[in-house]
Parts: sequence; C-alpha cells; structure tokens
Amino acid sequence: MSGPQKPLCYDAIGSIIESMSINKRVEIYLKCPTIRKLERRVPLYIEHLVFDDYRIKLDDSEYKVLHLSVEQGVQDINNFGTECIEIYGEWTHGDIDFAYDIRQAFIQTHLYLRRDGTYGYGNEIERNQEPRDHWTQVTITTPAGKTFQQTPYDRPLFHAMKHLGTLFFANRESPINVGCLDIKMGSSIRLPVDVKFKVNHIVVDLIMSLYADLTKEILDPESIPFKRVTYSKLEDLDHPYVRNAKEHIYDDRYQIRHNLEPLGEHRNLIVIVEKNTITFDDYLNIVHSWVRNGKEIGCRLQFECPLEVTRNTMFNIFQNAYSKEEVHKNGFVIKMKKGGNELVVYSRNRNEKYVIVIESRMETVKVPMSEEVPAKKPKY
Repeated sequence: MSGPQKPLCYDAIGSIIESMSINKRVEIYLKCPTIRKLERRVPLYIEHLVFDDYRIKLDDSEYKVLHLSVEQGVQDINNFGTECIEIYGEWTHGDIDFAYDIRQAFIQTHLYLRRDGTYGYGNEIERNQEPRDHWTQVTITTPAGKTFQQTPYDRPLFHAMKHLGTLFFANRESPINVGCLDIKMGSSIRLPVDVKFKVNHIVVDLIMSLYADLTKEILDPESIPFKRVTYSKLEDLDHPYVRNAKEHIYDDRYQIRHNLEPLGEHRNLIVIVEKNTITFDDYLNIVHSWVRNGKEIGCRLQFECPLEVTRNTMFNIFQNAYSKEEVHKNGFVIKMKKGGNELVVYSRNRNEKYVIVIESRMETVKVPMSEEVPAKKPKY
C-alpha cells in the first residue's frame, strides 16, 4: 500500500502553470487565491492574440462583451435582446484608441440615436417604448461551445473590457510572449498600465507609422525587429517595421492597390492572393522584377491562393510567360537575366492552403551526356 503523497513543491507548481494555456491559467487564478502571485510571476505565452472592439481572442477562446436591452420580464435575453451600440467612453491610463476616425464615420453612416439615448443600427425597426431591462453579457466561445455570463447593466461597457484586460494581463513580472498580435482597425483597447508584449508577428491593416506610434508603449523593445510582419499598404514598404522584418506577408485583400513590383525588393515575402483573375498580371510583375534584375541566392516568394483553381491558373500563367530551363511534375526552373542564378517555381498544398513557391538558387551546371567525367584518383 502506497504511503501519503507529498504535495508539489513551489517550483513544480510554477512549471505546471507555465505549460498551461492562458485561459486555464485565468481559471486557476480566479479559483485559487493562494497561488495568484505565483501565476503572475510565471512567464505567459499566447500563440494568437486578437484585439477587436469589445472582443478579445486568446488562442482558441474568445471573450465578447455586449450591452443588451430586453422587454421587462423576458428571460431569453439571447433571442429577444436588442444590442445597444456604445460609441463613447472614458479613457483611462493604459487604453489605446485605434478607432476615432472610423467611429465617427460609423456613427454617420450606420447608426441612429434611439429615444432612450442608446445607439442602434440604421436598418433596425424601432420597437415600442415599453419598459426594458438592460444587461451586460460576456459571451465566452471555446472549442467546447459558448457560455454566457449576464449581469444587470450598471455602467458603460468599457469598464467590462478594462476588467478583462486587467484580469488577463495586469501585474505580470515579465513581458507577455505573443506569437501573433492582431489589432483590428477600429478597436479601442483597454489595458492595464505598464503591460508589455514581446511579439514575433504583427498583423497591421492601417498605416504602419500610426500603428507604431499607438503601440510604442505596449511593445517590448526586444520584439523589434519582428520575425514576421503582415501589412496591406504599399507605402509602408520603407517603414523600419517592414524593412527590417525577417519575413513579410502582404495581404492583397484589403485595398485597391497599385503596381506590386516594389514588393520584389524583399528577400522573404508571402503574398495573400485575391481570387480575381484580372489581378494576376500584377503578381507576375513581382516575378518579372526578379528575372530582370536578378535575386541573391536564398530569397523566397510565396503566393497563398484562396482556391485550388486560382493557384492552378496562376501557375499556368507563370509557365506560359517564360521559357523553362527544366520542367518537373509540379514545377519548373527559370533562368534570371542577371546574376547567373535561377528561380525554382513549384506548387503545393501547405497547411490547407494552395501555394506557389518561387525560390532563387545558384545555377546548376549540367554535364552533357557525351562528356566523360574522369574518375577521382584514390588517395594512398
């Protein structure tokens, strides 16, 4: 018969906490007050962090805050509640506003002011003005499903968002490690003071200089240069965040853009492709710039296509545009005009995406079949 089990030592508990997801750590933090200081001391890792207006996504769990009104006496708030849009709120230390200009345009084009002083969507039917109850609802979405936490509405929603930001990020003794940080355009972020994120990959869909200015207080200096930067504006090509990143991802879905040839200056570039076939020549211009100007060995260009048919169409366009030095089952080789190197072009499926990969390599020297290669002399 085994004897009594010894409790885990302090360091062992810390190691277990470090291996947990942030969502599990928050659960333990709330239920176990005795280890709260230890939980804040242990480094935190988040693979994918998304900030949106009244929404935070931490890896595979999402927290969304709503202000709902419902006729008095109605219990089913989810089906019969009406969302009340909150546009304005107080700003506290640690908050960041990515939304001012968008907020003003949204008010003018999509919202109207109800008689009770709240905002509603412009296409919504104004209901009768029977007495209504107001609720704050937090919707928690996980792989296991959705749960709802509802409390009587007693103050603006930004307080709830500030509470979530404090619960997740406050009083950490070291910077929070983030694989990918995605701050949606139009977001108002409510954070505790002095929080720092050490980030590998940033996703930016606004002007990079504005993004850099707004995030300078929350990004740990060791994040820069970033390993990856996703951006959507060609004017950001010369920004240090883009120029110094190890890998660049240009998302072509966010704007009507101009000539893409300047993207060819990058050594390691991914382009997220639109499925509209009239834009394919613009993508081909990037390859043209490599063939015409040459590209140093080891550079890589990848096109991520939304559909297999899109990938196949682009691949055929590339094949028809150049004379091939070599042809393989799923690829071919193009000789560049400068530098004496070649481009290897091939297609494949990667992580459920349809991609075309173009890599520069040293030109291979092939020996004619009729030429005899002298045997090496043995060493004695």
